[in-house]
Amino acid sequence: MKARKFSPTRFVLALMAALAIASPAFAQTLQSLLSNDPEAPGYNVIHVYDLVQLMHDRTAHIHLYDVNPVDVRARTGIIPGAEPLASYIYDTRAELPPHKDATLVFYCRNTACGAADIAANRALLAGYTDVDVMPEGIEGWMRAGMRTEPVN
Repeated sequence: MKARKFSPTRFVLALMAALAIASPAFAQTLQSLLSNDPEAPGYNVIHVYDLVQLMHDRTAHIHLYDVNPVDVRARTGIIPGAEPLASYIYDTRAELPPHKDATLVFYCRNTACGAADIAANRALLAGYTDVDVMPEGIEGWMRAGMRTEPVN
């Protein structure tokens, strides 16, 4: 039997297929990056002061999610009122509110972190319609002089 030569293309395609089964949002993001064809996100991008305004608006009922790893949360804390997600690969039925029109805001560590993007895409795939990402993350929040609180 003739041995096959390693093919990077086949490897990437096999990896993408495996990820598509395990996590469609992650596979979509990876495919977009590999094809160098970035697509516009389906979520809204907000910034620190946008989030501050939302948090002070008594008519807005937002659900804020911290997508940082435990060690980052231990060092930085979380934005007051945020719910820590165990991972950006989470159970949307168990972790998110039942109403698909709820306002969801995701953040992670900083602009280099993609976990909030993946978490937001999972929410969109689950049918949520008002999904936001704050790309500056907890580090941008702290740089802006905003307070954090320890994780309970």
